[in-house]
Amino acid sequence: MPNTIPKRYYDIQSPVLCGDKKDHQLQPYHASMQAEVVACNVAFPDGLLLVTSKSPKPYKQAVERIAWFFKREMRYDFPQYSATEYDRSPYWDQKTDADLRAFLWFEDERSDRAANEWPMIGAAVFRLRASKKKQLWFFDWVWIHPYERRRGHLERTWPFFVQHVR
Repeated sequence: MPNTIPKRYYDIQSPVLCGDKKDHQLQPYHASMQAEVVACNVAFPDGLLLVTSKSPKPYKQAVERIAWFFKREMRYDFPQYSATEYDRSPYWDQKTDADLRAFLWFEDERSDRAANEWPMIGAAVFRLRASKKKQLWFFDWVWIHPYERRRGHLERTWPFFVQHVR
């Protein structure tokens, strides 16, 4: 059959995060970002995680895995995010919370999921870039699972994004 998409293209296994050991819940953001989140005029959206340098490693790895989905779908040469971007490396500049903001969307409404497991349904990354006169936040990339597209995830979180990266 010519012109058919291979089955593996649709075989997207979203990363699944487990809750914390104490209360079995996901932490929307690390305490170090409390002041910046509170400074926004918009409430932190439900179903969203802010991934920072102090976030647990599985959060960063989930963003990286979704970056691989983005790479594959958009036919890029390399993924747009690495879980080790906050680590020191001889190959690239070390990123900080001041110049990189990663976000994860998670599924919270399904009744068939385990009590402390949340499947990730998308990710978005903002990067601070220097222009000639000032520094600007750029919406670097976004990827949402094909089954979750056109369900308002980005629209619901956009007011927070605008306030957060001002």
